[in-house]
Formats: sequence, C-alpha cells, structure tokens
Amino acid sequence: MTDCILIQDGKAHAVHAGTTRLALCFTPDGSAKWHADTMAAFVEVESGSVVVGQVWNGTSFDPLPLPVPPTPRRRVPKSVIVARLHAAGKLEAARAALDAQPLIVRERWNAAAAIYADDETALALFAAIGADAAAIMAAGEA
Repeated sequence: MTDCILIQDGKAHAVHAGTTRLALCFTPDGSAKWHADTMAAFVEVESGSVVVGQVWNGTSFDPLPLPVPPTPRRRVPKSVIVARLHAAGKLEAARAALDAQPLIVRERWNAAAAIYADDETALALFAAIGADAAAIMAAGEA
C-alpha cells in the first residue's frame, strides 16, 4: 500500500492510499490531482509545502534533510591519563587532588575504564594541579 499526503500550511490537502504509484500534480488554479504518470510535473506550489517527505524549493521538490548525528564524545583510557600524569610529574598531585574530591567523584574515577576528553571534573582537577589538560587528554597513545 502507498500512502501519500500533501501538507500545505499545516493542513492535509490531498490524500491517496492504495497500491498504485501516483504522482501529485497541481493545476494553475492550485488544485491537486493524482496522476499515474510518475514523471508528472509539479506546479503552482508555495515554498515550504511538503509532499510525501519532500520540500518544495520553489522550482522542484527536494528530499527532507536528514538530521546530522552528533559527533561522538572522545574517551581517553585511564591508563593513558595515568601514564601522561606520571610523565609530567603530576601523578602524586593528581592522586592527592582526587582523594580530596567527594566520594561520588572518586567512585566514578575508580569505576571508569576511560574518561571523556571534555569531562569538566577531570579538566578542573588537572587545572588545579597545574597539569596541561590538553596534553593529558590529547588523542593518541601515551
């Protein structure tokens, strides 16, 4: 079954449900007509009209844009963070700063295998001990 709906100004103006593949065409007076010819032309449609998942651009119908998926947040393995803190001479200061944190912060650190590169708590901790947060959380291996 093929369901086709013309929506203009937020209202359904023409509906077709059936097994025949149809094209929706417009006459100069603005009325809609269904045609079995899938190559039929679309005319007299105002910008912003939507037909079967497509948008009228003033000349032809364009597919609706697909949503852009968010960029996945990058994670840094804790083993890399520890190695970089050690190499920077900041591991003892980081341990002391972590031990001074509330229990939930310490437990989150202990439970995680990796930390998000943009984790505000981790970045603040690195700043507090004078570590280069960008270098500690950089992409790549230690």
